[in-house]
Amino acid sequence: ELLRDRPSKQREILVNQFNDLYHLFLNKFARLTYDPTLSVEQEEEIRTLLSDLLAVRRAIEKFES
Repeated sequence: ELLRDRPSKQREILVNQFNDLYHLFLNKFARLTYDPTLSVEQEEEIRTLLSDLLAVRRAIEKFES
């Protein structure tokens, strides 16, 4: 593995993580359309997923700039 390959692999890992978090977030959010009740735990879970999603997106942006 060359040193110059490493950022690309790190970016690929972050992109995969972003996609996983994105799908988890969408699934949780979509549940609100048919079950409008939301427990405190579910609300916190959605907030955490969104926060993590944004953090990973910022990390990906560092590779693109």
